[in-house]
Amino acid sequence: MAMSILFKGAKIYKIKYYFCQTKLTLSTMGRIAFWITYLFYTLPADSKDNRRHIHIFKGKGKHIQSLAKIWIEQNGVKDISISYNKGIPLKDIKVILQLIDENWDELLKQIEDSFVGQNIKIIELKTE
Repeated sequence: MAMSILFKGAKIYKIKYYFCQTKLTLSTMGRIAFWITYLFYTLPADSKDNRRHIHIFKGKGKHIQSLAKIWIEQNGVKDISISYNKGIPLKDIKVILQLIDENWDELLKQIEDSFVGQNIKIIELKTE
């Protein structure tokens, strides 16, 4: 009985904490760039990954949704490829990949700086 009560209490606490941390992470940490309503993020847990990548979120009001993960390098060499895409139209994906390619050095620096806790200025990516 005590275990059941403790379990329920811990589960409720963990759920509340998880959503709080997710909200804080997405609103204040790891935002490195944006293009129109697409937000380019790196998440703190990504610092341990062996390949650098960017998560693409779509911002709309107070709600944002994770839509894609794009690898940007492999072994320190530019290697841009889509890990997954959950609904970004092909025409937008083409532009996003082009923007990553054109701004690769700056985006990679933004990622590295965010992982070591540096303050970064969010980049507005623009098409020509």
